[in-house]
Amino acid sequence: MTHFFNPVFQTNPALAAAGIGSRPTALLNWTVSDNLEAKAAVFSSARNIDDFSLDGFVGELGLRYGNFILRGTYVTNRDAGSRNGFRESFQLPRANGQFGPQRGDREQAYGLNAEWFIPEIKLGLFGRYGHYQNRGLDESGDTYSAGINMLDLFFPNDRFGVAYGRALSNERLRRRAGDRTPDVFEVFYDVALLPNISAGGFPTRAQTDSGKAFLASG
Repeated sequence: MTHFFNPVFQTNPALAAAGIGSRPTALLNWTVSDNLEAKAAVFSSARNIDDFSLDGFVGELGLRYGNFILRGTYVTNRDAGSRNGFRESFQLPRANGQFGPQRGDREQAYGLNAEWFIPEIKLGLFGRYGHYQNRGLDESGDTYSAGINMLDLFFPNDRFGVAYGRALSNERLRRRAGDRTPDVFEVFYDVALLPNISAGGFPTRAQTDSGKAFLASG
């Protein structure tokens, strides 16, 4: 669902935090049947060739039934210095006097993604869930989102979407810190004015790290 503005709806935040965007070193694709596909890859967590090490793995199973698609993904690697994670993790003290995720931490995450398109009414639905764990901190976070897309709602080639989601977060640590729930609500609509020109709006309501809500549009 790439037409949404907020990154919570564009990808699975749990998988992104675990570095699934790293370049694979070896990739295997296996079409088990017409409706089932399996993928696996081993890779180096660090992009620098001087730090090359086969310390990452990602595997995915994809099931397709008509216009319904379900994918399950698992990834594990080591933090290569980006120090990604759920926002409450940066408050956690380490034994060495540092805080939060550190380079070399073992990370793992899994995610579920479901999409269903109903061509008769030009309606698409999606739902995601993700779980991320930092083994070095021994803490984890969860994220989820769901929404719909509609095509040709009022005019030919227009698009409408609405979605709700929650950013990657640890509920226990969040409540202990007194932070707000990091939820996001977004509605978008765009319409083609000319073959290569379209106009649209993207109202988004989200909780910021400071606990305040904001409304943005574009």
